[in-house]
Parts: sequence; structure tokens; C-alpha cells
Amino acid sequence: MVTFMEEHGDLNRPARDARGRIFNMKCWVKLTEILNSDESGDKKSTLKWKKVWSDYKTNTKRKAARIHRAATGTNAGPVVNAKLTNLEKRVLALMGISSWMITHRKIIRPVQTEIKREFVFTEEAPKGFLSEETPDNIDSRTDNINSRTDNLISNTENINSRTDNVNSRINNVNSRTDNLILNTENINSRTDNVNSRTDNVNSRTDNVNSRTDNIHSRTDEMRIREMELQNQRAWQRLASRALDILDRVVDKYCLS
Repeated sequence: MVTFMEEHGDLNRPARDARGRIFNMKCWVKLTEILNSDESGDKKSTLKWKKVWSDYKTNTKRKAARIHRAATGTNAGPVVNAKLTNLEKRVLALMGISSWMITHRKIIRPVQTEIKREFVFTEEAPKGFLSEETPDNIDSRTDNINSRTDNLISNTENINSRTDNVNSRINNVNSRTDNLILNTENINSRTDNVNSRTDNVNSRTDNVNSRTDNIHSRTDEMRIREMELQNQRAWQRLASRALDILDRVVDKYCLS
């Protein structure tokens, strides 16, 4: 993970524009695949790997701050004998914090020996003002420098913590956006399914209407056929009557 960050930069830092955010997202996906491909390690999601990286940076900064306070003598707690590992130094370098300043800074204290005090009359000071350098003054200045250094490191930690919070919020927004996109895609898929079912229902309705039209057409044909049969029967009755009349006429005139 640290090597990947050294090659691509700290991916938890906020990007300047949309291209930077897209680049960070792609790098996180690639890094997640690399980390999960290790069979001996745990498999995590991208968000969990981001949390692992953020926690490791925070713990490294806290350890470096404890070592710094112990080295400068400003730590009121127990003596700290811990040292930064090479991996932790690389992480500090990624965050822009010099590990050399933390591990090698030593407080400058005067040797407790007899010091000959020299009194110098300055020309600028009125009424023979005396200027003297004493061990107490040196200690006071050194303490002020150490205090300012601690404040600077504390401010740096606060800025990094705020940056991590901003990154976490950005990641949450991106995650919500991804979820919204997925939900939208699900809704569109469901809508397509509903439309497909509606089309099927419409097709079936058309088939039913077509069959109904065929039934009506056949019914009309049967009615017409029935009317034709009735006409034929009527003509047959008329023809039968005509034949009866002819038979009677023939019988009447022929027999007479």
C-alpha cells in the first residue's frame, strides 16, 4: 500500500478537480484488487482499505509526536523509547512531515559550569542600560522554540485530521452517489420490465380482439347462410305448391 501511495501520491488527499477525483477512484479500485489478490491477507472493500490507510497515518503521526515530545523534554508522561520504523518514516514523508526533525531534534541546554558574566554597556540604551546573557535566558528561549515547534506539529496534525475528515466526507458523498446511480439503474430496469409486461398484455389483448373479430365475422356468415337457407326453403315450398297446382290442372283437364 505504501509503495503504491509513493508511486501515485496520497489517494486520501482531496483532489483539485473532477479528473483528480476520477483518477483517485480508479487508483483505489486498482489498489483494492492488488491488496485482495494476496491470499495470505484479508479481503476488504475499497472503503475499508481507505479506513485502514487513514488509521495507519493517524497512528503514525501520534507516535511521531510522542517521540518528538520525549526528545525535546516536553513530555510529562513516561519515558518513550520507541523508534520510527522505515515504513513509518515513509508514511511521514508522504504526509510532508520530516521524520529526521522528530527523531534527531534535541534540546540545547547550557552546561552547568561556572560562567563568567560579562556586562556590556550598549550605546543605544539610555542611562547605562546593562545587557547580559544568562543560562536562564538561554533556557527560556529554548523552551519558547520547543513550544513553538510543538504548536506547529499540533497545528499540522489538526490540519491533517481535518483533511482526513474532508476526505471521509467526500468518500461518503461518492459512495452515496454510487448508491443513487445503482438505485436509478434498478428503477430503470424495473420500469423496463413493467413496460415489457405491458407490451405483452397489449399483445394478448390484440390477439383476443382479433379472435373476437373472427367470431363476429363467422357469426355474420352463419346468419347470411341461414337467411339463404330460409330463402331456399321458401322457394322450395313455392315450387312444391306450383307443382301441386299443375298436377291438379293436369288431372282435371286430362281426365275430363
